[in-house]
Amino acid sequence: MGQNGRTSIRQHDVRDQITRLLEIFDGLASQRQAKRGLALDVVLYAGAPYWGRAVRRMLEQLALVEKRTQRRLLICRLDLCDEETFSAAKLLVLPVPGGDSLLHALRGFQRGVPVVASQSAHDTAVACRQSNGGLVYADDDELGACVELLLTDEPLRAAIGANGQRFVAERAPR
Repeated sequence: MGQNGRTSIRQHDVRDQITRLLEIFDGLASQRQAKRGLALDVVLYAGAPYWGRAVRRMLEQLALVEKRTQRRLLICRLDLCDEETFSAAKLLVLPVPGGDSLLHALRGFQRGVPVVASQSAHDTAVACRQSNGGLVYADDDELGACVELLLTDEPLRAAIGANGQRFVAERAPR
């Protein structure tokens, strides 16, 4: 058994494993580029604790929206998304008050991404209302309705995104 183990280890030299892993990653990257045409709606969210009750309920609502609208959603936590994902985002959901909720909303506004915020995130809800750059919801059903509306009404989503962008631009120091 020991001899067989040594032979196996020699056959699977680290350099060979690295080469094989790179081949796998290159293949996956090629597939990703080939699948870019997949119709996915990117929905970003931010919330701490990341798996708190509000986040779980939000994810449940997004699953229901996906089922009702027959749209494929790519749901990504804001702090884990790359620039390409942020640029493709259709909306940003902020289900939890406090933390960096307002900062995240302003980042979304700046990028023209409509925000859907819980009314319990008071400052963020006020910013959404003042800017007309987002929608505010009171309960899970309203969250689902807001997300569904923004995903299915492109002109409305674009107008709300533009409102948020204008709001931030008008208040930015010159």
